[in-house]
Amino acid sequence: MVSSSGKQTTIFLNGASRQASYAELCNALYDKSILELAEHPTLSKTALQQRLGSLTYYVNLAAEKLLNCDTPLELDLYNGSWQGAQSLTCKTENSNTETATKWLLKHAQPGLVVPVYVEEQRVEYIELDVVDKIDLDNNKFRLNKHGWFTFDGIHLSCPMTNQGESGATHSPMTSIRVLKPSKGYLTAACCGHCWNLKGKATTPRRLSLRQLLLTTQINWKTYKLHTARK
Repeated sequence: MVSSSGKQTTIFLNGASRQASYAELCNALYDKSILELAEHPTLSKTALQQRLGSLTYYVNLAAEKLLNCDTPLELDLYNGSWQGAQSLTCKTENSNTETATKWLLKHAQPGLVVPVYVEEQRVEYIELDVVDKIDLDNNKFRLNKHGWFTFDGIHLSCPMTNQGESGATHSPMTSIRVLKPSKGYLTAACCGHCWNLKGKATTPRRLSLRQLLLTTQINWKTYKLHTARK
């Protein structure tokens, strides 16, 4: 749950405290969502109206899930974000591709949340995506945002046509690959940690409502879905 300081704790809140926390969190999520829509580069008038029309539902849903999420991270009510320790560098260069391949082959299934490493314009970060299709015959799987990957985490989609939730396309110089979930990778993704040439950046990425909802779907004990694929 969340303490009066805006941080997650194991102490259960009473009704009044929880209601106040819920209202504070909703306000923060509204502010972030409106700013995200205002900065969106490609939304049409119709699309903008549709998103505004559903915003209340998704803000309330996100607030409820964030407050009830079983996670080792701390929830900042006033900023609508997760807080966790950031490493000095983005340590994906030591990840074992063979180990990741075996793990993905065994556990990848629709609905699984996975960390995705992205390097773009000399900035590194990890973000969450979710598996939406498996193609075992062709040794690949598809993520909702980033498209198709092989089971060793290699990106198959053309970067210039890979249009994500922000409406922006990745440049040809963008490096993208799926990582085997770990506490460090998932923490970085949930908290919006990013790194540049000088090391860790002081300002974290602002997570969209979609990304925040994905943070509440993580099984922090096993990193797998609760029901394994048979």
